[in-house]
This record gives sequence, C-alpha cells and structure tokens, in this order.
Amino acid sequence: MIYSTGNFVAAQPPLERATSVLVWMELCAGPRGPRVSGAGYVPLQMEFEGADPSLTLPRPGMGGRAEAGRALLARLIPGHDLTQATDCRRPGRVPSSPRTPGAIIDR
Repeated sequence: MIYSTGNFVAAQPPLERATSVLVWMELCAGPRGPRVSGAGYVPLQMEFEGADPSLTLPRPGMGGRAEAGRALLARLIPGHDLTQATDCRRPGRVPSSPRTPGAIIDR
C-alpha cells in the first residue's frame, strides 16, 4: 500500500516526517487480472538548510541525516532500495534492471 506523504510535502523537519520515497511498481497482466512484477523505491528527503526547504536524494556519504533517513527506510521497507541501481555518478556502470536492486552491469 502506498499512502499519503502529507507530512513530507508540508516541510516538517523531524527525520520521520522529512524522509519519504518515490515508489516504482511494475504491473503486468495476469491470468486473473493485474499482478505486481516488480517494486522498489528511491529515498527522498527534505533538507532545511538555508532560506527554503529543498528535496534531495540521500546517497551514501552525504552525512549523518541522509544516512539516518536511508537507515529508517531500510528498516521499514527492507530489500527494495533502488539507490544503487539508479546511481548515474559511477562512470562505466549502468543499472541492469529496476527489478534487481543493486545489480550493476559493467560496460
């Protein structure tokens, strides 16, 4: 179930309210109707430095708050973080498929 992220968009600073996800879900036709063939998420976090809040994609090495937000999501939704599969900063590497989080193919 994917539910409202009202606290997230309302710019509330506590970690649990400032951390959210962008959900990826693939639905396919099945013999008895639609079925989920893959699912995952990319972590999102509101930052409150400066004059205005900003949306970030918390990545490894971005500091304590980003790591705490990623750890919170890993605890709540284990095994579905697509961060590594969507990281374009690694030269010569491409994601193999969103269905396999963390799987990388060398070019």
